[in-house]
Amino acid sequence: MLSDEKIHGMYYSIIKLHKDLTEYDLIWHEDVENYIFSLKQDETSTIELEQRLEFVVSKLNDKIKV
Repeated sequence: MLSDEKIHGMYYSIIKLHKDLTEYDLIWHEDVENYIFSLKQDETSTIELEQRLEFVVSKLNDKIKV
């Protein structure tokens, strides 16, 4: 997955992520913390995002266990 340069706002930051034809926004906002979403809002894109996040979470959990 590739990322663009972080965009800094006064109360938020955004990192655009790209993988194949799918594009995500990873956002930090001071009121709601972090969230990520797919710019395409179809079922396939949502499932793909969930699968990619499950992979990341499992990798992070593996590192925490060590």
